[in-house]
Amino acid sequence: TGAFTYTIADTDIATVTGSTTTIIGAGTTTVTVSQAADTNYNTATATMTLTVSQADLSTTSIAAIPDQTYTGSSITISPTVTFNSTTLSETTDYTVGFTNNTNAGTASLTITGTGNFTGTKTVSFTIVKASPTIAFNDVTKTYGESDFDLTATSSSTGAFTYTIADTDIATVTGSTTTIVGAGTTTVTVSQAADTNYNTATATMTLTVSQADIVKA
Repeated sequence: TGAFTYTIADTDIATVTGSTTTIIGAGTTTVTVSQAADTNYNTATATMTLTVSQADLSTTSIAAIPDQTYTGSSITISPTVTFNSTTLSETTDYTVGFTNNTNAGTASLTITGTGNFTGTKTVSFTIVKASPTIAFNDVTKTYGESDFDLTATSSSTGAFTYTIADTDIATVTGSTTTIVGAGTTTVTVSQAADTNYNTATATMTLTVSQADIVKA
């Protein structure tokens, strides 16, 4: 009837208080029970092996990943992963990998267990199109000059469409602009969406100076 006392060899695997055992990490360790002598029996000990297997990451929870905006580079995220209400640590508990994480569309994030965890879990997130940056500079011309091409540049590959507010100043076909009269007007370039960029517009000012009659 002697009292039992328990000890665990590797406290990185588990700890014991009285007989209550708390798991700390995956692995194998020896547990020793020591029994005190009583009226009829001497002290004695016995051992057993405690094996703690790695937890499967499929049972973890990965917080929803908000939409990401296209940047032109691979998008990486540090996810929030919880297991039994405890937040896990990247590198210590899992590593992170990505697929299809550059262009707009659906990307995947996969965590792979390390340390106390095994297995994998994959979640998806969305990369949304970005707004392109359009460079469209003001133009100054003189009445009587020959036709010229409007030029805009952009981070997007979408097609450009040009419109001129006051067709008494100039007209445009495609990008070819014909001067009609002196004055100032607004020119708008509209760019179609492409794989990674939304539609966008930009404006510039076209100024057509009066021609010098002396040079006529």
